[in-house]
Amino acid sequence: MLGLLKKKLREAVDRRVMHLMTQHVGRLARQQMADELESLRGGLAVDDPRYVGSQGWTGYGDPFAFHTAAAASALAEGVAACYGFDVDGHIAEFGTMTGATARGLARAMASCDTHLAHAVQVYGSPRRELHLFDSFEGLPAADNPVDAASPHVQDGIWPPGSCRGLTPEQLFAVVTEYLAEDRVRIFPGWFADTVPALPAETRYALIHVDADLYVSAMDVLGNLFARGMVTKGAYIYFDDWSCNRADPAFGERRAWRECVERFRIEYSDQGPYALFCRRFTVHDYQPETATG
Repeated sequence: MLGLLKKKLREAVDRRVMHLMTQHVGRLARQQMADELESLRGGLAVDDPRYVGSQGWTGYGDPFAFHTAAAASALAEGVAACYGFDVDGHIAEFGTMTGATARGLARAMASCDTHLAHAVQVYGSPRRELHLFDSFEGLPAADNPVDAASPHVQDGIWPPGSCRGLTPEQLFAVVTEYLAEDRVRIFPGWFADTVPALPAETRYALIHVDADLYVSAMDVLGNLFARGMVTKGAYIYFDDWSCNRADPAFGERRAWRECVERFRIEYSDQGPYALFCRRFTVHDYQPETATG
């Protein structure tokens, strides 16, 4: 009897050990799969839409790399909407830094040229250009009291010269991988100088504002809306919407609110995208200057 009990005990212990080993191997296999997926993602450019998970950032990898990829994906959706829904005008980015989202915009335009060619033909749309604006010197000094008091400036995150990225030549090489050279225009200089100098007939269907500072965002939006250069139906994307602790007294949030009041902008809030951003659709507004 004692021998039988010992045998049964050994069998019970063996079954328990096998169960624990199976669970452990299962966990290892799941972790290995997750690690392999992250490794594959790591081999993709951070602006590649394949980097973006369908459920958003899952806690694996660099959240800022995910943010860049998700932003590029959201901007690509906006480009497709401009093509598909007959929103007139060019595509513009204000603040190019690494060129990742500029590349995403160029890639999306090239794809839409092919896959939405029928819509372009039906609407009779002129060939769109990609307009890229940047100082190529980093951020300006935060001389305005609003920017000087903002948390990111106070904390030293946005000092003068920070956020400097590619040179104009490097940026041009990045986006002309997808678009013909005559469809890309680069505007070096401060927004306060380059935006007012745009020809009066300029129109934009999609505007990506990655300006960081309140004054920089106002230099973009104030000039474009005042001169009637934002097409009705245009998509406006704000990359730094939730910076400065998402305080509406600073940055792009404040610039947008003031422009809405000043130009009586009617819009739809299209919600957040990526980790820190927000997008809007413009329906109507009151410009201040007659344009040709």
